[in-house]
Amino acid sequence: MLYGWKENSMLTNCLAECAHLTRDVNKAGSLKAKAKSLKAKAKSLKAKAKARSLKAKTKAKARDQG
Repeated sequence: MLYGWKENSMLTNCLAECAHLTRDVNKAGSLKAKAKSLKAKAKSLKAKAKARSLKAKTKAKARDQG
């Protein structure tokens, strides 16, 4: 009557674990994309800060000379 229920249970457990791992892999992929985006944003902000610093130094130098 319940022949094979152990095999079905094992298969169900394997499928559930596979679904869990798939979800984790997808989450890792989205985190990787988010990290890449944040890295690009940080690089952009660093470049802007460098430009502002250079501009301030140039202004200070001009003020000192003038």
